[in-house]
Amino acid sequence: MQQVQFEVTRRKGLMVKLNHAITHISAQPRPHDGLLVSSLILPPPLDKARFEIHYANFCRTKGLEMTSRVALSDAQWVDLYQLHVNVMKEGTFAKVNQNNLWHIVGGRLGYVRASDNTVDPPRCDPELAAQLSRIYKEHLEHFDFLYISSVVDMAKRKAEIQKQS
Repeated sequence: MQQVQFEVTRRKGLMVKLNHAITHISAQPRPHDGLLVSSLILPPPLDKARFEIHYANFCRTKGLEMTSRVALSDAQWVDLYQLHVNVMKEGTFAKVNQNNLWHIVGGRLGYVRASDNTVDPPRCDPELAAQLSRIYKEHLEHFDFLYISSVVDMAKRKAEIQKQS
């Protein structure tokens, strides 16, 4: 039990460090490679088929119930794939939080506040933005962290191999 708690604490610490590093390094968009951060590459969002496969595996290994959408209210649902795509387009969960972009993410997902229908980019109301942040944190933050980490690790290994050549 202590080993499990240690691993959970270690992973949380790694997530905080990665999000902190990504947030504080300037990023330049690259159309095919995601975002280039210093010498690290942040990947683009997964395509839908890959997301579904990897997210299902993630849920299975973590003992979580696999769901593709989560209720926002009685009549509204958020598609987790679309939430993944829109947060990844901004860079990371940390960047969306730091720059207070949840209302824009909500607008891009189609939850446009009626009074803001002429604002560009469209925005959702603050309550919905807070719900999206909570849903992302609960369902996708760890998944996207692992996805980003695996791509960053592969890029580091590739760079090390190239240095040795």
